[in-house]
Amino acid sequence: MIKGILILVFMLLMIILMVSGKWPTLAALPVLAIGIAVIAGVPLMAAEGEANILTTVVQDGATKLVATIMVVLVASWLGSLMQTTGISEHIIRKAAEFGGDKTTLVAIVMFIIVCVLTTSMTGLGAVMMIATIAVPILISVGVDKVTAASIVLLGLGVGEHLGVLRATYFADVFSLPIKQVYPISATLAISTAVFSLIYILLRLRKHGKKYAFSANATEYKEDIVEEKNDFKGVKGVLALLTPFVPIVLAIVLKWPIFPAFMIAVVWGLIFTQNNFKKAMSVMAQTCYDGFSQGAPAIILMIFIGMLLNAINTPQVLAALTPLAKAVMPSSLVALAITFIVLAPLALYRGPLSIMGLGAGIALLMVSMKVFSPIIICICFFGVAGLTETTCPTASYNIWISDFIEVETITLTKKQLPWVWMGAAATIIICMFMYY
Repeated sequence: MIKGILILVFMLLMIILMVSGKWPTLAALPVLAIGIAVIAGVPLMAAEGEANILTTVVQDGATKLVATIMVVLVASWLGSLMQTTGISEHIIRKAAEFGGDKTTLVAIVMFIIVCVLTTSMTGLGAVMMIATIAVPILISVGVDKVTAASIVLLGLGVGEHLGVLRATYFADVFSLPIKQVYPISATLAISTAVFSLIYILLRLRKHGKKYAFSANATEYKEDIVEEKNDFKGVKGVLALLTPFVPIVLAIVLKWPIFPAFMIAVVWGLIFTQNNFKKAMSVMAQTCYDGFSQGAPAIILMIFIGMLLNAINTPQVLAALTPLAKAVMPSSLVALAITFIVLAPLALYRGPLSIMGLGAGIALLMVSMKVFSPIIICICFFGVAGLTETTCPTASYNIWISDFIEVETITLTKKQLPWVWMGAAATIIICMFMYY
């Protein structure tokens, strides 16, 4: 019991350090993984087959999420390809042309386009590219800058869950088949989309047209005049279908995720390049750029894998299980209410964030066998949208806040209630689907 209390105190200390900004998540997670193993009495080295820090926690933990890591790499590659060849830029421009000068129509269409693009694009670089094109266009038709930024961020949250990358990660963490996890991801995407659109429409109605460019928006608007490809004819249309390729292959045709993204990369190259030499050059450059963009997420997953393996050692489980049983909800309704009410604890990579401390807590809850892994997965998946679209520490939020010249917490306060409602709806709907 004493070891369990010490582990919880240590975890609380790490949370405080991350929330206060004194320690970044990338530094806190490996320290947390090794620290709780040391407190629980896991030996540094042990006989083969026995849990130890060097092999079980560090070595095996670093490769635990390798399946997801490989998908992140190839998804980042595809995103870089779409950015370099102008596919994503052209889609955004066509959306703006379709809406004309109708503020509400442009806002809704742009939201949908961001959702579509981010099903296949990942990383801060991709978000920066989308935002530097979409935000000035939105402002130019009278959308205020906070709403314009929210359209991009909320669209990103929907797109990431509509795609297969996020579901792959959750399937990896909970050791569940992707076909069982993806419906949860899709439900979260739909719920978030509904409440996001309500939020956007209410803000447009409240603020009306605001022809007020920020300095950054004006600067970037002049930088996006030239397009990289004209995308005319059948070949052009096929090129613009690139972001849909991995979804169709993986979800509709049941392909494995990695080859689905690889085919999408090849598809994009074939329909945007006119000669073999240029195609090989673009392939190499976008591969390098994409891997660079995906590196931060990969490093985070390496450290999360270490935390998962540390929690799963017999010593840590023995120390934490008695405490966990004392506070664990005993009914499905109580579990759902707990996660809905405490959803903001997913912010700051907190105890309900599966991309932070929550990864270890999720595995501990699964190990107790009070609820099935899919039920625990639903709860953590439901609150995941808060981490990705509203967390003040998320790189997307920090960058876009700086771009429109507002405090990051401003976007968090505006978006949080609506994303929170999306999380609640997802948990409730999926509980009925799977229980």
